[in-house]
Amino acid sequence: MKITGSALASIVVLACANACAQTPAWQLSGSAARVDPPEGAAPQSVWIRLTPDANNTLGMALLQGVNIVPQNGLTVSFDYMARGGGPVEGDGISLFLFDPAKGMAGAQPGGGLGYCRGSGGWFGLAIDEFGNFSHPQDRCGNGPGPHPRSVVLRGPAALGNPFVASAPIPATRQQASNTADRPGVAEVSVHLWPRPEGYTVAVDWRPGPANAWRPLIDHADFPFAAPPSLALGVAASTGMAKNEHEIGGVRVVAHTGVAVNLRFDPPEPADRSSTLIFDVGGGNHRESTFVRNFRYELPAGLEIANPPGFGGTCEASVRAKPQGGAVTIDAGSKVRPGGCTVSVKVVARGPGWYVGKVPAGTMLTDTGTNAAPASATLAVSR
Repeated sequence: MKITGSALASIVVLACANACAQTPAWQLSGSAARVDPPEGAAPQSVWIRLTPDANNTLGMALLQGVNIVPQNGLTVSFDYMARGGGPVEGDGISLFLFDPAKGMAGAQPGGGLGYCRGSGGWFGLAIDEFGNFSHPQDRCGNGPGPHPRSVVLRGPAALGNPFVASAPIPATRQQASNTADRPGVAEVSVHLWPRPEGYTVAVDWRPGPANAWRPLIDHADFPFAAPPSLALGVAASTGMAKNEHEIGGVRVVAHTGVAVNLRFDPPEPADRSSTLIFDVGGGNHRESTFVRNFRYELPAGLEIANPPGFGGTCEASVRAKPQGGAVTIDAGSKVRPGGCTVSVKVVARGPGWYVGKVPAGTMLTDTGTNAAPASATLAVSR
């Protein structure tokens, strides 16, 4: 992926592949207005109040001066909060990617959350409070039914904004609050990795920067080709219910991917034992973080040694059961800039050729996935 445009004081943190020629800025419409960052947010981050605590409002903000070319994938993260309303919250917040050549004319208020039917909409993520973003009888026109207090994904406007996936969000004051106080912020991070047809999507959520990320949507299939370039927007609406919706600290990171090499040391042992080594990275100029557990199944006939003898240079949490058949590198493990290794000792149950394989797209980090597969062979003679 290539992103052009320059970063502006924490509105967006960009990984620019080329020289940045323009300065990003938010184009506000409807009820959207700039506000001070809430308590707990980065003091220099830009925050936008998309809707006031009122019925039938729609606020939208489109990021100008940033061109996203979706080649290798991307991660988009943002902070948000909601308050006010009453016993019934409405309607929610959306973050979306759209074709800038088509714009977002026609985007629907209420349950459409400023995304559905927007002419250039390609990918929409909703913090759906009331539940109508997934309702087939509301503005989006299809879906499984109301999913209140959920994160919901939808596809391109050209295909009728098809429903893709949803998952409940843990009920917290950051998701919806009916107090007069401005609550703390919650965070969302959405990852898109390219696949032969479309993308794989994962969504993580946490109730604040001091908390661990919680995976909400994992490996959702988003089988839609992207337009040649994308722009980013956010919106919120209230419909017949109401809530004050704010969003800020939007970050866009281009994926550079991770390179994975697999090897056995020694590859032809004198006995039946060897060390399985994952070489991870090798080219990124920034640290990568595993956003999902990576589970590797040993080829049949190999097992984890007792003790496993974990090693390597990555800052990683690694799990493997002695005499078991799998190794897991936990989410949150770090890959150093330029690469690092994870290793575990293995034992063959008998002589033979043991071929280990890591399929493409199975190691997921915040800088992308492994675009190429990896394999290694262990030759045991006796």
